Amino acid sequence: MTSSSSNIVQNCLNETSVVSAPVSTNMIIGSPTVPIKNGLTPNVPLDGFQQVENKKKKKIIHKLATSAIKKKRTHYQANIISNPVAPSPVSSTPAAVAAKPLLHKAVQQVEGIQDVQGIQQVQNTQELQDTQQVSDDPQVKGALPSSHSQQISITNESTRYAQTRYPFPPFIIKFNGGKVTPNQIKEGLTDYCNKKYQMEINILNCRLSNRNSNNEYDFLLFLKDASSFSFLLDKNHWPSTFSNENYTFPSSPSIPPQLSLLIKNVDLRLDFNEFCQEIQTHYPQVKNVIRLKNKFNNDIKLVKLELTSSTVREELLITRKITVGYIVYDIDEYLAPANILICSKCMGLGHFMKQCTQVKSTCRTCGECADDLKLHTCSKIEKCIHCGQNHKSNSLKCQVVKSFRSELTRKLLSPNNRSTSSTTNTLNNISNSNFKYLSSDFPPMPMPQFVPTNPNYTMLTKLDDLLGKITEVNNHLSNLELKYNNFEQFMIEKKESDLLIKENLNLLSNQSVEFKKDLVHHSLLIERYENLFMKLIVPMFEDLFGLIASKNQDKKGNILDPDLKLKLERYLIQMKKAKEGENRNGGVLMLIKEDISISRVPCKLPNVCVVDIKGEEDFRLIGVYAPDSKTWSWDDLSHFLSKKCIIYGDFNVDIMQDGKKAEILLQWADEQFLSQVLPNSPTSLRSDRVIDYALVRGLNLDIQVYNGNTTSDHLPILSVIPLKVLQQKLGKNTHWKVFSLFSEYTFSFWEENWNLSSIDITYNDYIRFLYLLSARCTTFFYLDKYRPALPVELRSFLSYIRALSFKQLRTKCSIIKKEVCFLKKIAKKELNLFFSSQLDNLLHLRNSPSSSSNSFWYRSKRFLKPSSSSLHAFIDSSGQIVKESDLMCNVAADYYEDFFKASNIIRPHPYTDSPPIEYDNNNEVIPEVTLDELINTVLAKKKKKSLDAHGISNFMFTFLDLNYWSLLLKLYNYS
Repeated sequence: MTSSSSNIVQNCLNETSVVSAPVSTNMIIGSPTVPIKNGLTPNVPLDGFQQVENKKKKKIIHKLATSAIKKKRTHYQANIISNPVAPSPVSSTPAAVAAKPLLHKAVQQVEGIQDVQGIQQVQNTQELQDTQQVSDDPQVKGALPSSHSQQISITNESTRYAQTRYPFPPFIIKFNGGKVTPNQIKEGLTDYCNKKYQMEINILNCRLSNRNSNNEYDFLLFLKDASSFSFLLDKNHWPSTFSNENYTFPSSPSIPPQLSLLIKNVDLRLDFNEFCQEIQTHYPQVKNVIRLKNKFNNDIKLVKLELTSSTVREELLITRKITVGYIVYDIDEYLAPANILICSKCMGLGHFMKQCTQVKSTCRTCGECADDLKLHTCSKIEKCIHCGQNHKSNSLKCQVVKSFRSELTRKLLSPNNRSTSSTTNTLNNISNSNFKYLSSDFPPMPMPQFVPTNPNYTMLTKLDDLLGKITEVNNHLSNLELKYNNFEQFMIEKKESDLLIKENLNLLSNQSVEFKKDLVHHSLLIERYENLFMKLIVPMFEDLFGLIASKNQDKKGNILDPDLKLKLERYLIQMKKAKEGENRNGGVLMLIKEDISISRVPCKLPNVCVVDIKGEEDFRLIGVYAPDSKTWSWDDLSHFLSKKCIIYGDFNVDIMQDGKKAEILLQWADEQFLSQVLPNSPTSLRSDRVIDYALVRGLNLDIQVYNGNTTSDHLPILSVIPLKVLQQKLGKNTHWKVFSLFSEYTFSFWEENWNLSSIDITYNDYIRFLYLLSARCTTFFYLDKYRPALPVELRSFLSYIRALSFKQLRTKCSIIKKEVCFLKKIAKKELNLFFSSQLDNLLHLRNSPSSSSNSFWYRSKRFLKPSSSSLHAFIDSSGQIVKESDLMCNVAADYYEDFFKASNIIRPHPYTDSPPIEYDNNNEVIPEVTLDELINTVLAKKKKKSLDAHGISNFMFTFLDLNYWSLLLKLYNYS
């Protein structure tokens, strides 16, 4: 398949003239493409950050700008509107991710499409949609000025400000005295790290932050790349002093997005503390694990990782996968929001204070203008000058500010961002055509400096590395010793708890025996008192109430006391119900085999359950419990009936004895073309009535009563439904590693309970334990959900086609669309060739002892169906043809009676005339089998997966703990 994959790539090169960013060879299907270049600025280092341009060059360009640009800038400041909010990414893509492109050829790229990372667009699409909903709110629109809903303009200053701010948070260095300069800090830190750790620190800037009254002052140290920042996060990598002055760190800098990652599709139901602990166990460089929330403050399936090592982050980005708790998750970069340029004078957006044309200054709290803000008396009532809401004018929660950030993000992610900047530079050069470049006007570049090498330096470095590794080994051994001690303590506590549990189990077993005795005794008492009440007290009260009712009449038969009569009648009804034992509570439960396809039909009727059984011909199964107090009628079941259906249940209606109730049920059954299927004996134990049966439509059914023991007042009914059900095909996988660990864990139990006095019981219990343990370690899955794996080359090619199709959907480019269609045809052809080659391979290996033959015959047997033919006649022993059915039955009976008759075989001794054999070692003791002999014999057996009658296979012995053979050896020698 390697040659075919290379042909695919060659065809792509021959047919393609416009192709997007290359795809890494380690990509899988569904993963986004990772471009080599960053999508924000043209000259971005491997860390993904924009360098600050020279301020002198900016001043020259500013002086050469025309007055038209000034007017345009004024127009930009006056037209700022609201649009959806989206954070701007500041991304850091490792160079190793895209180090091996799929197409090894320089391909012309489409103008205006390059320099946009696919991953950034995918992540920001969700945020853009969320903020679109915020800005589309009518209340927000009503709060914005009318001019804001027409157009928006993002100035070059705001774009440059978002791209050139320091990408990493600064380190705050606090000094209590002395006079330390920024250059001393930079030089001292770089020299110290270079000499001691051979690490080159790239410092972007170092400046004084503030100075307190008690001679305390702070410095802010900004770093240039992720490796320098992550290296200095460890306080042990810093020098002890700067210029003989001690210092402290008031706070630790936060982890920037360049050292953060996102884990996708993390289940909300898992234990997040265990999830964090397992990540930090496998990756100690992870400092924080944070689950992100949406705008409604609800947890989502994205988890943010904050790391302290750039190399670990780059390794994770290369694989794009992370394994936590035996589950593989996709990971991606974490993107940070863009910084917004807000004028500190007029609170306007998109320009600096030096470029502001407003004369007066604007208060950020109340929004009023004043000549001098120091003399301004603020009302302390917050009012935004952009939207008029009750917040400060430079607040980031302002809808106008959010809209400006949204448009700024779109511009930063726009494919025309680079082309626009290059066009602007070209226009500036044309407008300043008087400028001429002369090399003599600029000083020559300095010569590179080389650090002198020391011959002892290499040896010292190796010794330092060796000492560091020895220290790591010592730490590791101490950790192992601590874990071993903890494990020993755990085993001691476990043995004590096992003894306690064993004692409690013995106590519970003794109590259960006593409870059973008490239960039998109480059941006898209950039955005795029930007979006493039913046969003596209740009839006596009935006669007594009848006598009192007869005395409650005068000579003419008129009632003397009506209240007494009503009470007596109520008492008689209640005693009759208690005597008959009326049951108004019940329900329906259906138990269906797991591999049978079913679907539940919604039904709101109480005590009614409806299920559709999927087969070659579907039918409906309805379970009903219909007491006399039911709140629904039989007509309510009509719309649940189908062409083929069966209604099982307790109808509480005897068709032969209950006159009116039976007529209502039979009339409804006749209207719905239902036929009753009755058992041949009563089903109620309290009366000789048949109230449990079935109603059938479109099927033949046999039914009978189960006469075994039951705890219910009804006898169960049994029936067979003649239907072929479509069973879902299942595959299984046994986790033998878990089997081995658990068998090793339970060895102490079996060693203690191994009893040679009762060999049969011990052996049966042990093999039953092995079978149940293997069954517990086996998982089942549906075979329809699995397909054969594709080669790496095909998966990478399909991933590239998918990424290219996503790009075509974004850019609406017709050339890329044609290219995608052409590559899809190639991929389809290659997939067909791969599957056909797999089929040929299986056919060649179908009779070989490999796993491919098992796969072939397992798939083939699903298409082998049993066939039958009708029998028309027999040929008897005389050669005559018998066609009559009764004679054919007699011929078949005679034949099989002779066929299965036990044969009388006489086996005479072959040496009846020879003298008996006498062995020399007749009195010698047979030597016992050693443990090594037994283990070697077992390991020499062929590892078959076929099971015996007890569920034991030879393959299982491979993962059984070897200590068990010492127990089985005793059993073997004893037998």
